[in-house]
Amino acid sequence: MAGSTGRGRASHHVVIGAGLAGAATAWQLASRGHEVTVLERDRPASMLGSSHGSARILRYAYDDPFYVRLVRDARVLWDRLERTTGARLVTPTGSVDSGLVRRPAELARVLERVGIEHELMGAREAEDRWPEMAFDSDVLFHPAAGVVDAETAVRTMLDLAVAHGAVVHEGWEVASVERVGAGFAVTSDDGRRIEGDSVVVGAGAWLPEL
Repeated sequence: MAGSTGRGRASHHVVIGAGLAGAATAWQLASRGHEVTVLERDRPASMLGSSHGSARILRYAYDDPFYVRLVRDARVLWDRLERTTGARLVTPTGSVDSGLVRRPAELARVLERVGIEHELMGAREAEDRWPEMAFDSDVLFHPAAGVVDAETAVRTMLDLAVAHGAVVHEGWEVASVERVGAGFAVTSDDGRRIEGDSVVVGAGAWLPEL
């Protein structure tokens, strides 16, 4: 049974970090009947993390087909979330990749393998299309790429999580996570303590401090 530990009570999951990863995790767990507590050191979609602002890149151009498929599947879920909430979360823009580091031809082969629409063109053709840019290699363009409004997405998913019973604590800086019996104890820098059956760490760049 979703949300059950098998011991006759709802399972309690503690999510550390209220960025995109933490908000999505909290929403999905809460919507499945789990008890969820979110701990955020600042505020959701904080400027101190990476899930802030209105333009975080959403691209399919990866050299591993596994990641391309993840993005493809995630886009279906982004679209579903937009339809469900009415929030504008993803703006399609297309994306251009060029240069020796990005290796456009290799990326194009991966996109072809997964079935993602794309164009591979020479530098001169690309400069004709985008005259404000200069290229020194082949250029890959894939129109399905875009940008995610990270702050709106975080708040939208947290609102859904809270609607399903999740609790969000702001200004809760985690100092330690310890195993306690069959679960875990999370302690803040000022001595507060929360126990749960599991801990999901979505701390991003703050992970080394934990």
